[in-house]
Amino acid sequence: MDTLDSHNANAAILQPIRWLGCHAPLEHCVKLLIQRPVNEHGILDLSGTVIVLPGARAGRTCVRRLATACEEAGIALRPPHVLTPGELEFYLRPPTGHPIASGIEWRLAVMQAIDEVSASDRARILPTGISGNESRGLAERMIAVQRELSVACIEWSYLAHAAEERDGDPERYRVFERIMNRSRIILNDEQLQDPDQAREGDLSSVDPHILEVILLGIVQLPRRLRTALSGLHVCPYVLAEESYRDGFDQWGTLVERWWHDHSPEVPLE
Repeated sequence: MDTLDSHNANAAILQPIRWLGCHAPLEHCVKLLIQRPVNEHGILDLSGTVIVLPGARAGRTCVRRLATACEEAGIALRPPHVLTPGELEFYLRPPTGHPIASGIEWRLAVMQAIDEVSASDRARILPTGISGNESRGLAERMIAVQRELSVACIEWSYLAHAAEERDGDPERYRVFERIMNRSRIILNDEQLQDPDQAREGDLSSVDPHILEVILLGIVQLPRRLRTALSGLHVCPYVLAEESYRDGFDQWGTLVERWWHDHSPEVPLE
């Protein structure tokens, strides 16, 4: 099997890109999968394959079309695991500590932490005061920012420092940081943890039954997910013609500087 990074045990074992084109890329993907050899029992066993798609709906469509194609071809199927990028990291390497809080549980913990702040801190982050609906909205925005900071591998203190350098309000970001730290304590008291805390702890090793990961139409892949894929065979499936190969890196993700200078031809039929 030709690879790009097989010499590096600490890197993903990247396979050559498969170019699915712009016309019916899911059908092309399904065709590639059902062309694989069946096992000794006549089963197309894809249980060791993880397919990563941009959204859950695309994942359901992919599995449905794969099942239909196998049925029409008279092939028994053991289906792949289909995930979104947000689900991939902890599927590959589950946390060993407390269970990860759901989105609702995390939001409620942040809302409680907001409710507990002092009057001066409350005035700094929301001068008009905080009602129940505003508290929920603020909690959701803070979690969204927290996720972006995590992807970028930076902390709230960085934002405080940047605000200070620009004559902004660094204390506002310190309040946000205290709220997020307090929400973590609240979750821990309930035997839960937020995703960042899970990443800071010990993660399990990759399930040996995972044989490959297909990145299907994934145009951005955070550094931490690339790290999580270390040691696994990774197959990028790109939803473009091969003539656009200079616009994608070896992971099948966009080379942004190339697209700044080139416009894709959009098929009208």
